[in-house]
Amino acid sequence: MSVLRAPWWRFWAIYLLAGLEAWAIWRNWPWFLPFTVYVLVPLLDLPERNSWKPSAETALFRLPLTLWLPVQTLVVLLLSWRVARISPAWAPLQTFLWALSLGIVMALGINVAHELNHKMHVMYRLLARCLLIMAGYGPYAVEHNRGHHKNVGLAHDPATARPGESFYRFLPRAVRGVVMSPRTWPDARERILLDTLAYGFILQLFAFACTLPWPATETMIETSRRSRYVHGLMVYLIGSAFGVFQLELVNYVEHYGLQRMSPEEPVTAQHSWNNHHWLSGCLLFKLEYHSDHHLHAARWYSRLENRPEEWPQHPAGLPAMMLLALVPPLWMAVMDPRAKRIRTATASIPRS
Repeated sequence: MSVLRAPWWRFWAIYLLAGLEAWAIWRNWPWFLPFTVYVLVPLLDLPERNSWKPSAETALFRLPLTLWLPVQTLVVLLLSWRVARISPAWAPLQTFLWALSLGIVMALGINVAHELNHKMHVMYRLLARCLLIMAGYGPYAVEHNRGHHKNVGLAHDPATARPGESFYRFLPRAVRGVVMSPRTWPDARERILLDTLAYGFILQLFAFACTLPWPATETMIETSRRSRYVHGLMVYLIGSAFGVFQLELVNYVEHYGLQRMSPEEPVTAQHSWNNHHWLSGCLLFKLEYHSDHHLHAARWYSRLENRPEEWPQHPAGLPAMMLLALVPPLWMAVMDPRAKRIRTATASIPRS
């Protein structure tokens, strides 16, 4: 396998996806983004032929992250325009698909926030906070940095899936762990409360935007302003919930069955699953290089590396593994033997 540096332009692929979604909103294709992300991307997400060396921390790598907030905001505004032009009563499937599309956009934003939230500069943390507020998951910034990165692999870590635990059992435990984080860190309560209030304000703005004429059509005249407000509220709430669903699905996939026996046991590369597939790596800013992220959380994604011969590896790309996790019997048949081998190998390593 040849060793190269990943070119900076690969990581602007998320903007191509955002542009295509804006075009799909304009053309009224609610199926486009769910089909692209959950059908086309897994099919096109081929294994990398090159082993990528870490790249320098240049502005060309940072810009795709720092520019995402205004782009996401524009896509959400365009989607509110489209939602306002469909009838709440006559288009339930269309409404649901637009809500899923909104959730995918929010999940992409949460992933960007995950990267920025680990950086020290206040601007990056502010951008991360805004993206998480838009998705209604503000407490995640606190629990992830203070909790998950300290407790990864431990039985009480809400973001670590236990051996034999299905995603559907893991999900409520993971969300509860994030939502209840103010109990663990009282000093962050006021911040989390403000983030929650800000999300409520954004929710109201989106719902109100869906009541405005864009211009008025016969369909809009025939439905009341109140029903359109409720319609917009429902779309945004479903979108937020689906964004969180996808985030926790990623958490489930990236730590399933990898354990630490006690807090004294150090975090190692053996406590995270990794991936080496080209399309998901571009769209998700090397999120799949998860072992190195847990070893060096403050590193920019461009400097992360993967060691396929040494570190735990998924048998397929991250989007494909996310789909597999939705079918627990198939997931466990594929992953349980792999996780058991890694736990056994890790347990045999002598502790100093």
